[in-house]
Amino acid sequence: MGKTGSKHKTSNLDDDPIVDQFLVASAKTTLLSNMIGMGWRLAVIVLIPIFIGVQIDKRLDSAPSMTLAAFFIAIFAASLLIYKTYVEMTTESKGSDKRKSKRPKTVNRSNDV
Repeated sequence: MGKTGSKHKTSNLDDDPIVDQFLVASAKTTLLSNMIGMGWRLAVIVLIPIFIGVQIDKRLDSAPSMTLAAFFIAIFAASLLIYKTYVEMTTESKGSDKRKSKRPKTVNRSNDV
């Protein structure tokens, strides 16, 4: 084998622009999907209680009282949803940081097969 067998080509994955672009694209996709999902959930959580409150007010002739109560319930539920989504995203981010740190720093590419 001699000298040619001991020579290894190494590449540093931390400086690889293709890997960096892949990670950025993956993060953007994750953020966009979380934002769209949270938008729909917020709309449903806010609109359904308010609609129910308006309908109860119409039946009971109690002008804005049930609508306001439903509005405050919707605000509370929306706050919980935002907090839950924040916790999920930070947990997911920490998980991807752990996976990134477990990646090998260098990859040996030998000329020998």
